Amino acid sequence: VEAKLLGGEQNNITHCMQQINQLVQQRDIVHQHLDSNDIKMKIYYDRQLKDHADEFQPND
Repeated sequence: VEAKLLGGEQNNITHCMQQINQLVQQRDIVHQHLDSNDIKMKIYYDRQLKDHADEFQPND
């Protein structure tokens, strides 16, 4: 019985490690995306310019 428990624990550990590795890969993809110029420009616009854009009239 103990051997089965140890095997089951090993399977659980292996499964957890696979999940962790998947999350790490997903995190890396998100970080690459956030580092892209398009995202940086949008963040800058949202933080710096968005509030001022409403001040301008279409005919200005």
